[in-house]
Amino acid sequence: MKNSKNYFSKVILRGAITLLSIILIIFYIFPTLFLFYKGVIGFNYSFNTFINPFINSIKISIWVFIWTTIIGGTLAWLVIKTDFPLKKVVDNFCIIAFAIPPYIIALSWLQIFGRNGYLERIVKLVFHLENFSPSPYSLNATIFVLTLHLFPLMYFSIKNALNNIDPKLEYAGYLSGGSTFSVLRKITIPLVKPSILTTALFVFSRTLANFSVPALLCLPARIEVATTKIYSSLTMLDTSTAAFYSLILVIFASILYLAQAYMMSKNNKISMNGNNKIRDVSNVALNKYKILSIVLVVLFFVLVSIIPAITMIISSLLKRWGLSLVIDHFTLDNYKEIFNIHSKFPRAFFNSFVYGGIAAIFATIIALSCALLSHYKGKKYKIFEAIGSWPMAIPNTVLAVATIFSFNRYPLKLYGTSWGLIITYMVLFTPIIMNQIIGLLKSQDIKLLNAARLSGYNWITSFTKVVLPFLLSGIKSGIIVALMISLREIPISLMLYATNQETVGVLLFGMQSQSYGLEMTSALSVIVVTLIIITNYINNRYRGHNEKIRNKKFI
Repeated sequence: MKNSKNYFSKVILRGAITLLSIILIIFYIFPTLFLFYKGVIGFNYSFNTFINPFINSIKISIWVFIWTTIIGGTLAWLVIKTDFPLKKVVDNFCIIAFAIPPYIIALSWLQIFGRNGYLERIVKLVFHLENFSPSPYSLNATIFVLTLHLFPLMYFSIKNALNNIDPKLEYAGYLSGGSTFSVLRKITIPLVKPSILTTALFVFSRTLANFSVPALLCLPARIEVATTKIYSSLTMLDTSTAAFYSLILVIFASILYLAQAYMMSKNNKISMNGNNKIRDVSNVALNKYKILSIVLVVLFFVLVSIIPAITMIISSLLKRWGLSLVIDHFTLDNYKEIFNIHSKFPRAFFNSFVYGGIAAIFATIIALSCALLSHYKGKKYKIFEAIGSWPMAIPNTVLAVATIFSFNRYPLKLYGTSWGLIITYMVLFTPIIMNQIIGLLKSQDIKLLNAARLSGYNWITSFTKVVLPFLLSGIKSGIIVALMISLREIPISLMLYATNQETVGVLLFGMQSQSYGLEMTSALSVIVVTLIIITNYINNRYRGHNEKIRNKKFI
């Protein structure tokens, strides 16, 4: 009887592995391979025509890396290595800054610096410069907006690296007569350089893959980047151009992803922890610069976070964008329209959460299966984890293009259906949820599972009673992140939606072209940001629980 149960369990396991392999081949491997095929046969462009959008993308990525490093590194050094008093404030503002979608940051930029924007009105009112008319559309504007969105990544990375430096090394530098600057240049920066470079690769990759900000701030100035070139080619039904640019972009992003993974694996082998008691001795006293540093940091967050938020809220309450700020011009009608059950807005929120929720459930099943096989079944099953993680390297725009090319005919005609969106979301969410699960699996003591098996439980019962409860917090955290992404995601939704399938991202991107105006766009943005901040707060609670689990010692 026991042998028959074990045989039955092995049959189920093999069947599950076979089904998982088929799903990974169809939805994760085939679209990328087919995209390579379409991209190679589509090469028929002159070098100058091909290279200009990529040069613009690389320019933006390089400058975003430079500015995020300067801003994030300065803030991290103040928080960890000095007696700067507003450390919690910096942490909270950085979390909020990264949670806000970059497209919404770009919208606030337009409202401040655009035609008849708030800056133009203030300058004309105060300085009487009637000819003053700034242009918000440029590469520099794109660099600025993406820097404001991504500098928290560099801040938290450098902060963690600084926190892990053995303080005895810096203390030795001070004892040898080194100044604060020389210790920073010769000891601190070389020690955190691996973390800076690892995060720089991620920042570079995310900037290169961004579509929404360049589409809003570059296209009106007739400046194209790689992602907008893909979108404009598709809108003109030039599929060969879209395929070729997608191919080059995915190759470039994949190289960056592999380089980042390699550097992270090297960094994990380096331990810098030391005696924490010496850290206070090696910290820098700001003294007379303390007030100046507080003023500059507060001013920075006021300019990059508070003023754009206030601008967005004010605009959302106006009857029409551009009206003077008098009480008669304010209204709640914009919000009433969004919450009107007969409008398209409730349907967009419903679609975002339903499509995102279904995709998150599918992604959780696949991510959990890949992670468990990789963790418990040996090296030969690491391929499942690698395939499930690979979409992290592929820009969202390219994922959408791959779906269009691969699933636009029978027997798998998903393009133009809600399932096309759901499957592409599923592929996008899988590595995000998998990272949460793998992090918890690595901290689990294998003795617990072995004890369950020795007690007579089969692998199914052992999993449901021992492993799954241990992973639930990570799974919940991953699903929350997935829902947050579905609420803000633009390129996949924009390229794959059909009639009545609009998501919140589609509405945000297209509202101005549909004669809604900035006032309605602002109202929708305020609601989206509020929901994202709430879900981000819930997710941070789960992450805190995950950290407790990782730090827990098992006997």
